[in-house]
Amino acid sequence: MSTESRQIELAEFSNMIRTEEQRRVFARLLRAFGVNSGTFSENHARQSYAEGRRSAGQHILDEARAADRTLYLKLITELHADG
Repeated sequence: MSTESRQIELAEFSNMIRTEEQRRVFARLLRAFGVNSGTFSENHARQSYAEGRRSAGQHILDEARAADRTLYLKLITELHADG
């Protein structure tokens, strides 16, 4: 991916978390992905599934951090405040 394409992606992501309402939607998704939950289970299939979901949510957080640190901090603050 070119640097220009990546910058466009990051700008688009930043726009997606710009408002409080948009960040609330992302926070709900991140909670559904279990980003703040443990994934251990004695059932290996269940643990793999939970870790896959958590990993997808972590990718969203990583994108938010790369796109706009200020909005990322608001997102994680709101994620922890509402959850």
